[in-house]
Amino acid sequence: MSRSATLLAGMTLVTVMTYQSRINLITHTAHVQQKMDEAKEKADLLTQTDNRQQPIRLSLQRPTSSVEQFIDNTASYYRSRLIPSVKSSWNDQISNITLAIIQSNVPTRIHRFIARNVFGQSQQP
Repeated sequence: MSRSATLLAGMTLVTVMTYQSRINLITHTAHVQQKMDEAKEKADLLTQTDNRQQPIRLSLQRPTSSVEQFIDNTASYYRSRLIPSVKSSWNDQISNITLAIIQSNVPTRIHRFIARNVFGQSQQP
């Protein structure tokens, strides 16, 4: 992947994750609100002595929008397809670079270069 594509994918992923965390916060808040409403209703039923009408409670629960569904689909795409392919590509590139360093005998060349140019030693056969 080119650097710009990697940066674009990273920025997109960060945006999606931020938006998804916002959605999760709203969903979890609605879930907590629903549990609190259920507990209040149970307490009202236990303490109710006459047939007064129960107070109407507001709920934060709402249906998911098309944008939220799209973000969910995008997040699952990143999780299941993009990240493994980038990871695989990254691992292949690192393996190739490591193999090239090992085959080029860089450590020995660096040792000889330092010995010759820094310490002034002549090259030994």
